[in-house]
Amino acid sequence: MERKISPYQLFATMFILPYGSAVLFFLAPDAKQDAWLVILIYILPGLLLQQVHIRIFKYYPKDTLVSYMPKIWGKYLGIFFSVLYILYFEYLSARVLRDFTGLITISAMPHTSRIFIGVLLILTVTYGISTGFETICRAAEILFPLMILGLITAYILLFSSKNMLVFNRLLPILEDGLIAESLKSWKLIAFPFGEFIAFSMLYRTLNEPQKIKKIVPWVVVAEGIALSSISVLFIAGLGVNYSTTTNFPLLETLRLIHVGGFLDRLDILIVVTLVTGGFMKISIFMYVSILGTAQLFKVRNQRYLAFPFGIMILIYSELIARSYPQHIKIGLDFTVKYIHVPLQIIVPIITLVIAYFKNKPKRLPNS
Repeated sequence: MERKISPYQLFATMFILPYGSAVLFFLAPDAKQDAWLVILIYILPGLLLQQVHIRIFKYYPKDTLVSYMPKIWGKYLGIFFSVLYILYFEYLSARVLRDFTGLITISAMPHTSRIFIGVLLILTVTYGISTGFETICRAAEILFPLMILGLITAYILLFSSKNMLVFNRLLPILEDGLIAESLKSWKLIAFPFGEFIAFSMLYRTLNEPQKIKKIVPWVVVAEGIALSSISVLFIAGLGVNYSTTTNFPLLETLRLIHVGGFLDRLDILIVVTLVTGGFMKISIFMYVSILGTAQLFKVRNQRYLAFPFGIMILIYSELIARSYPQHIKIGLDFTVKYIHVPLQIIVPIITLVIAYFKNKPKRLPNS
C-alpha cells in the first residue's frame, strides 16, 4: 500500500526541489540589477503553469503523469511521452548531481576526484530512496525551516559585516521598462518554476488531496520570494558584473561575512548546507523516474530499481559535459530552450486541452 504524506511535507518538499540548486546561481542575468524584481514578476506565470498540472490531476486523481499519459494521448503516443518523462527526470537528477560534484570539487575539495565525490553522493541518495519517499519527506520537514533560517541568518550576518552590502547597486530599477526586462528573463518560467512538474508524479500521495489547490500556489509564492531575496544579496554584495560571471555567486557572497574577527570563512558550513539541499533534489528527481518506470513496466518492488538508476545517473552526470562551465552553459541555455520548455510547458498544456475534451460531460440530445 502506498504511504501518504501530509500537506506540510508536500509544501516543504516542493519548496526544496527548485531551491536546492537554483540558490547556487544568479537567475535572470539578462535583467542585471532588476533580477530580483523579475523573479517576483514570474511568480504569476509560475502560478498559471501549476494550475495546468492541478487541473489534470483533478481529472485523474488516482494517476501520476506517467500513468495518465496513455489515458489522454492513447496507448502508443501516451507510452512514448511516459518514457520521455522518465528519461527527463533521470536527466535532471544527473544535472543536479553534476552541479554539486562541481561545487564540492571547486570550493572545498579541489584535489579529490569528482567521480569519487559523485559515488559517495549517489550511494547516499540510493540508500535514502530505498527506504521510501516518506523518508525524503520527513527529511524535508526538518530541512525546510533550516533553509529559511539560513537565509535570514545570512542577511543578519551580512548586515553586521561593515560595508559588505551596497544596496545602491540595485539601482536604477527597470531602466529598460517592465515589459522589456521581463521578456529578457523568460527562462525563469522553466527554471526554477517549471521544475514543479516532478510533483505531478506525487500529488496522489497527499493524504488530503483537496488541499493541493491551496498548497501549490503558496509554494510558488514562497519560492519566488526566497529566490528574489537571494538575488538581492548577490547584487548588493558582489555587484551585477561579478554575480553574472562567477560560478557560485552564493558561495562568494557568503564569503563576505566578517563579524567581530571570528565569524568568517564559513565555507565548509555553507557547502554542507548546500549539498544537503542538493541531496534532496537529486533524490526527488531520481525517485519520480524510478516510480514512473515501476508503474509503466509493472515492477512490483521499485526498491530494486534504485541501485541501477543510481549507476546510470552517476555515469550520465559525467557524460553531459566536458567541464563545469560547459555544464552550466548547456543547462541555462540549450536545456531550457529545447528540453524544459517542450516538456514543462508545451506538452502539459496540450495534454490539459485533450483531457478537458475527453472528460467534458456529453450533452444528451434532448437536454
